[in-house]
Amino acid sequence: MKIIQFKIVAAALAALTLTAAACTPGAKAGDQSTPTLAYKALYEAVKKKDHEAIKKTLSKGTLEMMETYAGMQKKTLNEVIENGLTETTFAPKLPETRNEKITGDLAILEVKNEKTGGWEALPFAKEEGVWKLAIDTFFKGTMSPKGPTNPENPGQLPPGTQSGGPPQEVKPGQQPEGINPQAPPPSMSPGKPGQPQPPAAPAPTQGAKPSAPPKTGIKPPQR
Repeated sequence: MKIIQFKIVAAALAALTLTAAACTPGAKAGDQSTPTLAYKALYEAVKKKDHEAIKKTLSKGTLEMMETYAGMQKKTLNEVIENGLTETTFAPKLPETRNEKITGDLAILEVKNEKTGGWEALPFAKEEGVWKLAIDTFFKGTMSPKGPTNPENPGQLPPGTQSGGPPQEVKPGQQPEGINPQAPPPSMSPGKPGQPQPPAAPAPTQGAKPSAPPKTGIKPPQR
């Protein structure tokens, strides 16, 4: 009788363990089949301080941009990406997400910033069948916090657009436009911490109306 009861208890405990594993964040570690899961993979990689896993969640263009920034700051790539390029990873638990919006191979996902209490619109791009954080799309001008700037042709600038364009060629020792090492943490829309700003506007020519002050660039968030 005692043996039967022991088997029943053991079976119940095993079932509870499996259920808990299925419900626990990270049960499907590394899954990037949706922007939401890609953010989760990024968050978990940051918490584990797994730099290689973090790199897998960042788009090719973002990695290239951060390599340039790392060289400018005389730091390693691992040092500048260790916080996942967003303040939302500072949260002790996986933050809330909402309003996942996919347009072609680009997407926007809103993530709760526990530090500020606001929501950050994070850009994602689909590369090789998986979703990755694509901060570079904001600098190219192909994405905004509301989604692609050219919804009919996602990933391309709207016809006649003068600003944006592909990242400029940067010579050794030259600071790329839109990356300001003295700027506060990334800011993806004006006045909202945690989101990268577009490149600074050019200086007005003589006789032209003064333009808005240049916006700050990107700097990896510091704890």
